[in-house]
Amino acid sequence: MNCEQVSHLWQEVAKSPHVWHETFKSQYGPWKPKPGNDWKRMFQIRKELDLRWKLGKVTETYLKGHTDSVYCVQFDESVQSLATMS
Repeated sequence: MNCEQVSHLWQEVAKSPHVWHETFKSQYGPWKPKPGNDWKRMFQIRKELDLRWKLGKVTETYLKGHTDSVYCVQFDESVQSLATMS
């Protein structure tokens, strides 16, 4: 983000979605891109979340909706049942 303040040319290069996509990947690993991803914004949000975790500034959120047990957890495209995770 500091590069954007050097000159107009640097600002144009630093605002490139490709640059931010590569920056995001180098910091947080591969991410399945979707059309219209704002990589700079995603990077900023992820940095803010990391900082909040490090400083202990987190808030609890309770999700309502399940009245029964949760039998499966999915964090990405692969699904694992709780029985196979233990």
